[in-house]
Amino acid sequence: MNELAIDIGSAFVDLALRSAAECRVRKEPIACRAGAEAALAAVDASLMAWSMPLSQIGTIRLASTEAVNALLARRGAHVALVTTQGFGDCLWLGRQNRADLYDPVARSPAPTFLVDCRDTFEIGGRMDPAGREVAPLDESAVRAAADAMRERGIEAVAVCFLFGHVNPRHEQRCAELIRAALPQVDVCLSHEIDPQPREYERTVSVCLEAWLRPTTRRAVSSFEAGLRRRGFAGRLMFSDSRGDLIDAATAATHAVCLVANGPAAAARRAAVAAQCVAAPSAIALDIGSTSTDLCLIEDGEPRAAQHTVFAGVPMRQAMTDVASIAFGGNCRAVRDHLGNFAFVAGSHEPKATASLSEALLALGRMPPIGLDGTSGGELNNSIAVEIVEAAERKVAAGLLGYAVKRNVDPALTTLVVMGGLGSILGPPVAALLGIPQVMCPFAPAASGAVGLLASRLRFESVARVNATTDALDASDLADTVAALADAVRAKARVAVEARTPILHTTIEMAINAHMHPHRVRIEGLPKHPADIGAAFRAQHLDRFGVDPPGHPFIFSLTVDAVADGGAEASVVEMSRLVSAIGPAGAALVETNAGAIWKPSGWSLTPVRDGYLLRPESGQ
Repeated sequence: MNELAIDIGSAFVDLALRSAAECRVRKEPIACRAGAEAALAAVDASLMAWSMPLSQIGTIRLASTEAVNALLARRGAHVALVTTQGFGDCLWLGRQNRADLYDPVARSPAPTFLVDCRDTFEIGGRMDPAGREVAPLDESAVRAAADAMRERGIEAVAVCFLFGHVNPRHEQRCAELIRAALPQVDVCLSHEIDPQPREYERTVSVCLEAWLRPTTRRAVSSFEAGLRRRGFAGRLMFSDSRGDLIDAATAATHAVCLVANGPAAAARRAAVAAQCVAAPSAIALDIGSTSTDLCLIEDGEPRAAQHTVFAGVPMRQAMTDVASIAFGGNCRAVRDHLGNFAFVAGSHEPKATASLSEALLALGRMPPIGLDGTSGGELNNSIAVEIVEAAERKVAAGLLGYAVKRNVDPALTTLVVMGGLGSILGPPVAALLGIPQVMCPFAPAASGAVGLLASRLRFESVARVNATTDALDASDLADTVAALADAVRAKARVAVEARTPILHTTIEMAINAHMHPHRVRIEGLPKHPADIGAAFRAQHLDRFGVDPPGHPFIFSLTVDAVADGGAEASVVEMSRLVSAIGPAGAALVETNAGAIWKPSGWSLTPVRDGYLLRPESGQ
């Protein structure tokens, strides 16, 4: 059956159709349409061009940069925070570690844009660390808060009570009261989104979910309804922040899982390209019209992270380790007080000289029609050179910082370039940093869509435990694991038909109930609490060099299964490859993988799945 992958960017919708062993790619402009509307219009136009009826599509896979662009632009829902009395300042206080050691004025990196302090409501009621009720929930205060939210025009509510992850009863009752008073408002509960200790991190997680969910839910619902009206009867899947695929129901209620799904899909594409040149370590560089994404590829897989800062927000969830920079082809150059060029988003900056795309066009560094449809205008050549060199330095600094923080020397990696400007800016950046080779895969401007075709199907089910390994009864563990496994098998059976899923278990646990959790992965299903304790001990000993004291605390169990996304498909016919070009002067080379800027002294060679750039020996 045919599969269609859709990646919604800020300026274009990218589509990739896998049919038999062939992959066809198209780009459709978004214009002024909303994400779901733009995606549906792109599907209509592309399938018509391909002469492929929607009824013959078995699976549609979707990713989008909408969430990350919303984070970078700080545009989200109007959120209210409901929390325990006395903890209303938790989000604003954040952690007191200094984000910048040498900044003389300490500034908290806490994402306070998620909630206006006027929309924070402190509610009486208290649980102790063991989950025992110390004081009952003040239901009258919850009702009064709901009345105030109605007056404030609140779109979503984040509920985070002290020790709510241990005993969620107060959070659940609070949600019932708010939903009864405000049925049209999304209510997000911290124990469902991030059932782990540390109040600040849990508050950030649930506030981010509330900030994103209304828009995500509407987009998912609108897109699915539009497909069904057009006769689509197949399966709709969404990429999550790990680059894996989840169903529409999960996507609509776990918006935070989608926050980096576009960059994660592109990272999956970069991993496939790195494997084609046998690169054990690579860095993906994806430069689009408004943002630039970086991801480390290790042993053929995008690097994963459990705790990271993404688009300025601390994330506590499994996701591809992507760093995003607010910089792209549509960013405009502005001179700072020292006369150097900096870059700002948007077209309304009064002191802006030109966009990066316009500067590249003026120098003949990209094809005649730019990302924004302009032709470069009458930009002075020397100014264009300054702008492009400033852009190259900015990307190089961002790439170097990303690599060094992960203890990686860029000069020992391969650079995989993607996005509309990756093959234009990437090679000069590699030259600046001494990176020995640059891989330019086919369809670089549609890397997210092509990467979706390589994404895996993931099915999982989660249960809270909140007990130490010695207090957890073996029969209770067996019943919980069996129920989770049955739920995962049922989900997988619908998606992969006759294939039997291979199950694995992930346990969120720590030395005690108040420490930062560790994620312990077990192949298969644990049969006894002692098995979990032994796995935790081995990981702790390997990571810290000492045995953990006492009996570890288990927060939650997750059983999952991952299925392959499907066979690789050739994006283009190999017979259309451009011949190798030697290390002569710099040149813009038009290839079937798009335009590639070849620096002076570098050679361009066709390889499987794209082109490889290398400097001449001694360069």
